[in-house]
Amino acid sequence: MIQRIPYEHITRDEILHTRDMKKLEKNTPLWKLKLSDAEYESLKKTLKTHISELSHYGVEAALCYAEWWRRDYKGDYPSKEGVATDLGLPKNKAEDLYKAARHALEKNRYTFFRSLKGTEYFRTLLNQGGLPVNYIKNNDGNMSNFSRFLKGLVRELSVIN
Repeated sequence: MIQRIPYEHITRDEILHTRDMKKLEKNTPLWKLKLSDAEYESLKKTLKTHISELSHYGVEAALCYAEWWRRDYKGDYPSKEGVATDLGLPKNKAEDLYKAARHALEKNRYTFFRSLKGTEYFRTLLNQGGLPVNYIKNNDGNMSNFSRFLKGLVRELSVIN
């Protein structure tokens, strides 16, 4: 008989435990978890350590997507590959990371953005991070890029609604 080794979710479990949660509740915005720098770094390390089994680390992946948007987004066009490489994963693991994160939100009954293009899974994952705080903060008073971003977001949302 083959003995299965359970997957370790130490960081995820500690994050949830310190917030008196057993699991992600339906549609709880991930930015509201207010992860510390150490927690974010630990999540990235977990994903790098378990790179060949990312499908089992979906909550960790979803949290990293959200935190990447909040902390590491630099104003360029976001991509799955960009998120993966910024998290320290090889570009060829971008799709695995994305699928793991997406499936974790689906499993936890999150609602995804929908538009005329269809279901916006990638955008939903990013927007779980709330506002791209570091991008806004590090723009040295030049809010024109962020203003364009907000105007585009309003246009997109008006089409959706």
